[in-house]
Amino acid sequence: TSSRTGEEQDKSDKKLLDEAIELTAVTSVASAEDISLLVANREADSAGAHIGRNAYWVSFGRKIKGANVKLAWDTVRGSHSSTRLVRFDLDFCDDRVQVVASCKSSNAISIETRDGDQNDDFEWFSWLKSNQKKYFSSRKIGSNPHFKVAAENAKQMIRFAPPGEIVAPRKDLSTPEHEAVRSDYLDWVVKVLPVVEDSITRAFEDFNSLDIVKEATQTEPENSP
Repeated sequence: TSSRTGEEQDKSDKKLLDEAIELTAVTSVASAEDISLLVANREADSAGAHIGRNAYWVSFGRKIKGANVKLAWDTVRGSHSSTRLVRFDLDFCDDRVQVVASCKSSNAISIETRDGDQNDDFEWFSWLKSNQKKYFSSRKIGSNPHFKVAAENAKQMIRFAPPGEIVAPRKDLSTPEHEAVRSDYLDWVVKVLPVVEDSITRAFEDFNSLDIVKEATQTEPENSP
């Protein structure tokens, strides 16, 4: 997490520098005060976003308490301020996937592969995509999953977004303007997380059982004439 935070800060600093250079290039007369004001505004925006995300995850931590989840969602650090919260475990799908919660509505919950064999992951998630109706019930989740699956992808991904009546796509629920719908959004996340966890573990077990049957069939001795 600290590495990710450092990378985000580096990107923020680079963007800030690029904007300052662009301001100077466009006006040709940008004063030190102009650039100083730009920097101050950007820093204020960054600090506000940090505070908003921190408050969001505090609310998430309160809501998730007592939920029937498999992963350690209730151990959210009080200082957590990323847009994402990632959870995985050795006993969860053999550590092949991680589940991610986000304050961004289009990626509210996602399942991502983790450092496994790229071909194996692609085969598994392709099978999942073909059998999505069996494992990811839109009746229980409230919406259909979105798959990002391709042989060339380093990671395969499934993402889930809440129904439009809860919140529209591409909204950041950590911002003040969406605070009014944050509680409903978090209620949906907390309700759906156990469903997604159960679904992916069941699918993982079923997919592995198919492999076992396939291997047994391939190694079965032929009947003697």
